[in-house]
Amino acid sequence: MSHALAIEPALRAKLLDTARALFEASAAVSRASNDPVVTSAHAYFAAHWLASREPPPQSCSTTMLRSEIERTVGLLPETELKPSLADGYLGVAWMANAASAIGLDGPEVVPEDAVDEALAEDLPALQKTEYYDFLNGVAGTLWFELHRRRGARAGVVADRLDVLSAMSQATDTGVCWWTPYRIARWGMDSGYHDLGFAHGQAGMAAVLSKAHVALRSRRTQALLERAVAAYDAMLAEQPAGHFVPHATVPGQSPTRHAWCYGTPGVAVGMFAAARALNDHERADAWGRRLGFALADEPSRARVDSAGFCHGAAGLALIAMQSAAYLGANAGSLARHWLERVVQLGAEREFASAENPLLDGPVGVGLVLLSAVSKVDLDWPEMLGIPRMDGRSPQGLIED
Repeated sequence: MSHALAIEPALRAKLLDTARALFEASAAVSRASNDPVVTSAHAYFAAHWLASREPPPQSCSTTMLRSEIERTVGLLPETELKPSLADGYLGVAWMANAASAIGLDGPEVVPEDAVDEALAEDLPALQKTEYYDFLNGVAGTLWFELHRRRGARAGVVADRLDVLSAMSQATDTGVCWWTPYRIARWGMDSGYHDLGFAHGQAGMAAVLSKAHVALRSRRTQALLERAVAAYDAMLAEQPAGHFVPHATVPGQSPTRHAWCYGTPGVAVGMFAAARALNDHERADAWGRRLGFALADEPSRARVDSAGFCHGAAGLALIAMQSAAYLGANAGSLARHWLERVVQLGAEREFASAENPLLDGPVGVGLVLLSAVSKVDLDWPEMLGIPRMDGRSPQGLIED
């Protein structure tokens, strides 16, 4: 992504210095924690820094990475983890992917078979909980399978699709997924259809589009088409405007721009779906909407944090990933949000060990590192942010 982003030397130095400071903050959080989600997140950061070929922070080395991986693996048997993409054992598995990519494979990384076994055990439980979504649910387990370091398995992908299909709800226009009251957010007193990315329908569109690109089957195409049609219908029922609403609940306040929900995150998922279906007109419509959202000032976008999930770092990364599509404006849009990250990051301490990737130093630091890296880093794939360009999607996985 960095090859398309021209950054003046002064800003580049500031981004790199801030990324180094965030790496050391992540190291401090990791040292103080016995949570393998936290230690694996720091290892994930280290693996990508070593892959970037940028001068590493003082504490970052292959030896340190091996040590952090060993500590993570040692903590796993005594920790109860949920099957969550970014803050459960799938996050640990993504660390293994990153370590494998720079040559740390074999006994040094989390055994892939153990992750496969855990996923197989959790699938029925996830269906019963009704967590279907990208971040906490069945869709996240499918997403990881599609990025598995030894390759996705067609049979397992088909099983995940079976579960997602069984959890879906038919409408007059297509299929969608219901968020019941007991797992509802934002203080809502009823269930709803979530329109966002991380916990809602737009993330489902991204996952189904990736599955369709991998399988190229009539079944995945039909499910994706019906999901897109239902989303269009639900969005049409909401008040028209610049901001995609959180959910299909009347009277909700407008969302802010974010990866987790809101126009930029939604546009990422819906653009991917349109590309997978070779609907270029639809992709262009969502691309334009994304461009308008990224051009908003922070006060209008209601972005007051540096974090990845709900803050400026997520928008900066989306802008960078969109560079080839948005063209000449992409660089200024990315710099706009990168500068906001530095401004806000200098005012805050990322001391929380709860989620170092989504809201802490790891996610923010990786965004800044990606902006200055001389090589493209593939970590945005973990969070469903595609490289928005003009290439037609192609792919096939073998049984």
